[in-house]
Amino acid sequence: MGLHEAAVRHGMSYTNNNDVEKKLADFIGEKILLAAKIYEDGLVVGSHIKFLDCLKSVWKENDGKNGFYVSDPFIQEYFPDVCGKDKPIMFTDSPDDLDGGGQAECVHVFDKYRGIVVLINNIDSSNDAVGFRKNLGFLLSAIRHECDHTFLQSQVLADNDFESRLLYYMDEAEIRAFSRQLSYLYSQAYPGQGFDYRRLVKLIIDSFPSPAHILRQVLQFLAFMNDHNPSHFVTQESKDYVINRILVPGHAIDVKKLKIIYEKYMNYMAYFVNESNIKP
Repeated sequence: MGLHEAAVRHGMSYTNNNDVEKKLADFIGEKILLAAKIYEDGLVVGSHIKFLDCLKSVWKENDGKNGFYVSDPFIQEYFPDVCGKDKPIMFTDSPDDLDGGGQAECVHVFDKYRGIVVLINNIDSSNDAVGFRKNLGFLLSAIRHECDHTFLQSQVLADNDFESRLLYYMDEAEIRAFSRQLSYLYSQAYPGQGFDYRRLVKLIIDSFPSPAHILRQVLQFLAFMNDHNPSHFVTQESKDYVINRILVPGHAIDVKKLKIIYEKYMNYMAYFVNESNIKP
């Protein structure tokens, strides 16, 4: 049991875990945006400054290398178990430093939060301001995703087979985290506007042309959860699984369960978009 959980149980804190997830994402995002301004100014004049150096200039609580510490007063007061040098926000240029192969990763050791690792190689490889802003937006959305895992870890490891990938997108932690990520991108593109799933689909397809992109995959599985049509998938293995293990009654994953998961995604995304539209 973490310090914050103990404080809640003893009436010493009135905040909940959702508070720190958003606060943590806001704190990290604000630091990254400050660094991004410096980096983008450098792009304009042809400077080759590294994004990590920009971060060091605005995020003074660091180890001099690539580890940065949380210094937000609210988080330090109510969630001390997510602060400190043993729970840093680490930035790296190497994809090998992340187990999941994504843009960021929330680290847990023995089910306890131990920080976040953020991959910035795409940022430093940006050729111009347009490409930089696109890479930056995806990075910030990935951080929203990972901060949502601070107290809620996924219970499923996505492997190469169809069933594990399907179960991964059905996991409660991933439903919330991907909904948070997608709604962030939507809110940035359409500030102050209500959630429209068809508009979100177009936004993601236009922003990430590769069908292999993780957010394109989420949309693919969501489309399938909604209408259960095997044609959404390319491989015969996937189509056979749908026909023989989902459309046929009596198996653990059925069309009713998939429809419930789809509605969860829609409800979460609508809620998060609405939340972003409420002024503090």
